[in-house]
Amino acid sequence: MQKTKSETKGISRRKFTQTAAGFGIAALAAGPFPGRVLGANDRINLAAIGVHGMGTYNAEQLMQVPGVQFSDVCDVDQREVEKFQNLFEDKYQLKLEGHKDFRRVLEKKDVDAVSIATPDHWHALIFVQACEAGKDIYCEKPISHNIVEGRAMVNAAKKFNRVVQIGSWQRSVQHFQDAIDFVRSGKLGTITLCRAWLNSNSDGMGFRRPSAPPEGVDYDFWLGPAPFSLFQENRFHWNWRWWFDFAGGQTADWGVHMIDIVCLAMGDWDPLEISSFGGNFFIQDGRDTPDTQIAIFKFRNFVLHWEVRWGNERGLDGFSSGHGSQWIGRNGQLGVNREKWEVFAEGRGDNLRLEEKPETVNPIPNSHHANFIECMRTRQTPRSDIESMHKTTVLCHLANIAFRTGKKLEWDASREIITNEPAAMDCPQYRREYRAPWKLPVYSL
Repeated sequence: MQKTKSETKGISRRKFTQTAAGFGIAALAAGPFPGRVLGANDRINLAAIGVHGMGTYNAEQLMQVPGVQFSDVCDVDQREVEKFQNLFEDKYQLKLEGHKDFRRVLEKKDVDAVSIATPDHWHALIFVQACEAGKDIYCEKPISHNIVEGRAMVNAAKKFNRVVQIGSWQRSVQHFQDAIDFVRSGKLGTITLCRAWLNSNSDGMGFRRPSAPPEGVDYDFWLGPAPFSLFQENRFHWNWRWWFDFAGGQTADWGVHMIDIVCLAMGDWDPLEISSFGGNFFIQDGRDTPDTQIAIFKFRNFVLHWEVRWGNERGLDGFSSGHGSQWIGRNGQLGVNREKWEVFAEGRGDNLRLEEKPETVNPIPNSHHANFIECMRTRQTPRSDIESMHKTTVLCHLANIAFRTGKKLEWDASREIITNEPAAMDCPQYRREYRAPWKLPVYSL
């Protein structure tokens, strides 16, 4: 994931963005609470599980929150464990215990919460077992490899009354909140079309042949519940994103950001129909997720267009950077990305239907990690709660299912089933069997 490395600092925000409940999502249901009950001044002890890339970034952001420390680090790559240990000893004077097996971390009674930043295919299993162990969770996005996993995660968090923050940090950024507020105000008039996109001009990762894994890497453990495949460098660190065995390409990696902002403003996560088209037309490196993809979601009152494009990074409608969310209404359009938000009025001359509003915001302060720690203390619902982020992630999975099956899908959000093409629910982005001996605990509520 590409992201702005902004510091975690407090910012003012409207009451409706203080928690995901402000967006119409219910708080976690009451349930067992096997974890340590925290006092207002108690030091919170965390462990990092998966620390290549975002795992280290999240840990450093959490360390900036008063009253937080880390005691443990876990990764199947011993090189990453040692790098993380050295960083925390040099920078924070903390000696961390290192692990390869996440279960050793979850057994520790003094660990209050875990930060999960493994490849996507590991999120659900670690997450559910962390809930069972009474740990609160900061989990990277997208939350799951598939729809059934996501529901299992939601149910586990509810059953064990866990505080969960998902790493969709744009929910904690003021100018995204302001843009959402403007859309919800009704000033754009009737909105019939929304767009979200991610464009890139990368050349890809290159072809690689199977080889022995690097020394210090337990590759079988890294595969975990995913289907067996020989080690290949361009399927490992970072590049696992571009393989359906482990992730969902740019649609899962960035769709959960930009589609999420659209849905928050519209207050609707439940499409009726989904179609998707695309392929690998630009990058030739063996990946099986598309470098070009269009997904169309038909909601009750609007259509959402999602676009992935490699080979040209130019954005849409005046945005120079290749990502954004947009709402098109009777009175004008609003677009937002990580740099700015702008309003373009409908009409000409003196007959504009609303006041145009160019807004540039840079850099991007956010308090996402601090919000997680605050909610651990208060047991309130964080801004990127597991329930609403599951619904956003479902949209990304549905786009990929439609792409992989070549079918238009009809979706029953209340039952989370595809009603017109039952065979599409055998697509791995809906569900899949875990590779032995791994099994995902499933809780019904």
